[in-house]
Amino acid sequence: MFYDFRPLIPLSLDRVLSGKSINSSLPIFRLPIELVSHIVPYLSPLDIRRLAFVDRDSRQLARALQFAHVELDYSSRSLELLATLRNEVDEPHDKEHRLGICIRRLTVRNTWSDFSSKESLELDDFRRLSIREQYIEAETLTKAAYLDNICSLLPHLPNLHILDWKDEEPLKPDMLGSIMSSSIRHLRLDGPLLDPSFTLTPPAGQNDWPIESLSINVGWLLTSSGPGDVTSFISSLMRLTAPTLRYLTWSGYAGQILWETPSCVDFRFPVLQEVTLDHPMLKEPTMLNTIIRKDTHIRSISVNSNPVVSQFLSCCGYIPSLDRLRWDQSHLESYDDLLEFVHNNTQLASLEVTSPLPSIIIKSIIINHGHQTFDNLTVLHLVLEGHNFSEDILTTISSITSLQRLWLSTGTQHGVRHDWTIDHEILAEALRPLSRLETLVLTRDTYAVDGHPLLDSSTERYYVNRALPRDLLLSDYLTKDELKKMDCPVIPIDEAIFLMSSLRCLAWERWHRSQMVAVAARYAETLTRLKWCFVGQLPIRVDDIKPRRAVRPMTEERDYLLRVLHVCWNADFRFY
Repeated sequence: MFYDFRPLIPLSLDRVLSGKSINSSLPIFRLPIELVSHIVPYLSPLDIRRLAFVDRDSRQLARALQFAHVELDYSSRSLELLATLRNEVDEPHDKEHRLGICIRRLTVRNTWSDFSSKESLELDDFRRLSIREQYIEAETLTKAAYLDNICSLLPHLPNLHILDWKDEEPLKPDMLGSIMSSSIRHLRLDGPLLDPSFTLTPPAGQNDWPIESLSINVGWLLTSSGPGDVTSFISSLMRLTAPTLRYLTWSGYAGQILWETPSCVDFRFPVLQEVTLDHPMLKEPTMLNTIIRKDTHIRSISVNSNPVVSQFLSCCGYIPSLDRLRWDQSHLESYDDLLEFVHNNTQLASLEVTSPLPSIIIKSIIINHGHQTFDNLTVLHLVLEGHNFSEDILTTISSITSLQRLWLSTGTQHGVRHDWTIDHEILAEALRPLSRLETLVLTRDTYAVDGHPLLDSSTERYYVNRALPRDLLLSDYLTKDELKKMDCPVIPIDEAIFLMSSLRCLAWERWHRSQMVAVAARYAETLTRLKWCFVGQLPIRVDDIKPRRAVRPMTEERDYLLRVLHVCWNADFRFY
């Protein structure tokens, strides 16, 4: 629920009006409410702002669009919004249409710098020796009051669906109580400090906390007197959310707390579908046995593994409902647990191993005792340990003819150093047997360039230095207006050097784009069902437009941070 590629749908008109009759004379309100809800999301931001000035009903409709997702970051706008919401709570009878009813998703994102810039001290205070302590105390108190104010408003936002808490300050028990009393169904706690000995209790009249998605990545206030009570918060949180939880992400801070689950764990997760375990610091697998039971309905497991987690999975055996596995075991020396789990679950439709694997391990994953492991695999993501895929490895991968989506990478996986000098002709020919392939992703690829001898044209810094081929004409990749900028006779030398560098980079980007489009066209010829590919840090669409297939980039700029790639790749993996 926390992927931004799936925008939250604003509330319908009848809900933001709270059942009140429509008094507006605007023609759009004569349409059925269902049609209005489908039409208004297509309005531009400017049209929505204009709509707010028509009348009260129109303003409430505009609010539903503008405030479906609200982010509070201690800016002046955030403080004004909080003041408006507080006024609605304190004076409920004075507001015919309320803003708070429109909010569906709330993100709390604050940093110390936000508060430092707001709070100031008198000049005389700086002459005191204790100024640093006073300043920190003032900031702390201000921030605590600010967060308390937010939490106290949560129960008064009747349509709040998602709470995304990205703040690193402590969450006190009363603040957690306000969160539990709200209407949220999806919760992410990313960064706050919690007391591990605190036990959550449901609001009055409830036996559980009906959360559907839970993502927890928190720090701990190590204030408990003994080791026996440090698991109270996690245990109570899991117990309360277990009946309704469908998506669980549990991340841990390395080296903080080794969770030792109480021996008496008598609850289960009957509707849990997706589990992500990102280094939860566990002493033993009791909680894992509760989350992933023999009769589980889990369809997706993603692990950034530690020994307890990997050993537990290797002993799980066959999980009939499991459809997708994502495994990162970058901190393990042995691959036995991965191989054991994969070979016990040959029904997988999606397999991703995001850490570099030796070629022999990749072969062992795909071929087990001389027979192909998978019958239904449609998605595969592998990273090879080394600098290039051998013909033998490519033949092994291409033997999985059921593949529809393939992501390959090798070489250095972090930083600006790329050392997979890829040969697309060899790769395209090797992948020819994958007749069902619709998506092809190649990352960390780089290219050799015959550049000017005075320029650094090394393949490892291809994307950084952006050296043009020596025979390239800039006029082929720049517009007439851009070329005219270089003809100005009175431009200062510093500006001329900067301008020339900028235009060369611009020409390189356009040349690189044209090269990658040609590469994508080559794959489209070989792989007749290909719909899009990612190559040279560019997402590229392949459309069937007669008489031949059309290839075009999906973005204007290179996706060097892989943000667009991850959005597109993960989009099909949500089960709701």
